[in-house]
Amino acid sequence: MARLTTSILVALLVTACGSSPMEPIASSALIGDFGAEHVVLHSTSSGAEIDYICMAITVSKALTTDADGHFTATGLRHRTGGAPPIEGEGSTPVRIDGRAYRAQGGTIQLVVSDIPEEPGAPISWSDAVTLVRDRPATLFLCP
Repeated sequence: MARLTTSILVALLVTACGSSPMEPIASSALIGDFGAEHVVLHSTSSGAEIDYICMAITVSKALTTDADGHFTATGLRHRTGGAPPIEGEGSTPVRIDGRAYRAQGGTIQLVVSDIPEEPGAPISWSDAVTLVRDRPATLFLCP
């Protein structure tokens, strides 16, 4: 009898609490604003902009998750603010890998890295960040 009561209580708690915080946001375009310390992601149905201190990344297609909440995209990283651009300096291609969860109304674990010019060459820059839907971020202007 105690085992049956425990099973019923667990079932009621799972039902009452809804989805698990680590449940992925599956098969969906990520739309909205997500923030972390010094990083902001603005994502729409047609693309995304990731703003860091002194740089921004532009993605020209929607960030769309698979059944497990994973997504991959490519974009262009460019310097913003601060000193004038360096002659011949342009945008750098980047790869964006992420996973979206339902936790805190929407949480994205994101890894952004340069795409090497030569296949097999080492990655020269990479950053990992966790962003939360509607969390404000503080971005400073570049010196």
